[in-house]
Amino acid sequence: MKLNNRLKYCHLLYIDDQSSVRSDIYALLAPSFKSIHLAEDVTAARRLYQEQEIDIIITDIEMPGESGLDFVEEVRHKNHTLPIIVLTAFTDTSYLLHAANLQIDGYITKPLTFDKLGSALESAVKKLSHKYSIIKLANAIS
Repeated sequence: MKLNNRLKYCHLLYIDDQSSVRSDIYALLAPSFKSIHLAEDVTAARRLYQEQEIDIIITDIEMPGESGLDFVEEVRHKNHTLPIIVLTAFTDTSYLLHAANLQIDGYITKPLTFDKLGSALESAVKKLSHKYSIIKLANAIS
């Protein structure tokens, strides 16, 4: 199954404090996902994570208040397998090490390119393959 075919069943939570970036990402990814939930900070992300079905999270690190990695840490306490991709404009190794310890599925430095994002989403979707697999049991039954 191709990446776009698998993503059309997925619900994405995208967290970024810059409204123009959120809008651009939404425009880019909306045709590929079943739904995209946008959050401007960790507080909004936390609410959406609790209220909505979420299959993949993409988060910026640096935001006012709590960081994206703070949110990832919370999610990891409840769910060790949810695919998470982290975006950052910073190349500080402390961020990378912290993110690696949280078992993320992608760490992308900005500027974001479609190739970088596509590769990270491919990795994330592989973790979800069990969730959206169709198993044929008998003729006309799957």
